[in-house]
Amino acid sequence: MFLAMPFQNILVVMAEETWQTGESGVGILMAAGGIGGVIGALWIAKKGDNGGT
Repeated sequence: MFLAMPFQNILVVMAEETWQTGESGVGILMAAGGIGGVIGALWIAKKGDNGGT
């Protein structure tokens, strides 16, 4: 949680000032980060143990 707060604050500022989106744009960007995390976790789980290397 400590490291996530700066990301969330910067994401809100970037969504409003860089891409001129409102609350829906912030929600889409946060959802994209969550979806990427789930996909990454599934990829690591599928990769499995490779013999310690």
